[in-house]
Amino acid sequence: MFMRNVSIVLFAAMSLFAAACNNMSSNNAVTNRSMANNAAAHTPMATATPMASTNSNSLPAGATTTVAAIQDNTDAWVGKTVTVVADVEEVWGPRAFSLDEDSMTTGGIDNDIAVLSPKAGSLANIDDQWLNNKVKVTGVVHRFVVVEIEKELGWDLDPKIETEIEARKPVIIATAVERVSDK
Repeated sequence: MFMRNVSIVLFAAMSLFAAACNNMSSNNAVTNRSMANNAAAHTPMATATPMASTNSNSLPAGATTTVAAIQDNTDAWVGKTVTVVADVEEVWGPRAFSLDEDSMTTGGIDNDIAVLSPKAGSLANIDDQWLNNKVKVTGVVHRFVVVEIEKELGWDLDPKIETEIEARKPVIIATAVERVSDK
């Protein structure tokens, strides 16, 4: 049983390193196979790190990932601090809004995510003047579990907001919100 687990871990480590190598430029002298083998020989256990995009040049300025990347692989992002840049699509209240990302960087796919901010803190209240403005949001990605989210926020979600967020799992609990551009 122990050897099987070790084999699985080594296979996972080799797969992660092979995937990372595929993203390297073709000018790299190290082959994917030798890098994966070298990493497996020197790494006792691999941990998955979410990748924002296959091309980091496609990220908006100041962003560490995209809404699409979070939606595509939520499990890898839960608990991680991220910075995304997208348009405010809907404002549900002074501490609750959604971001819309449907640019060419996401292949034309409409990707939305809910953003909530804690009661305590110095974040500006969001109102309708923020609609359709590009914002940079930094915060921690969470799965939408009402009781856990309300505990983290320090305030109870309105049932209407709960319904809106249900369709946009996961959520970002914001630590910073900055307007990047006006309408």
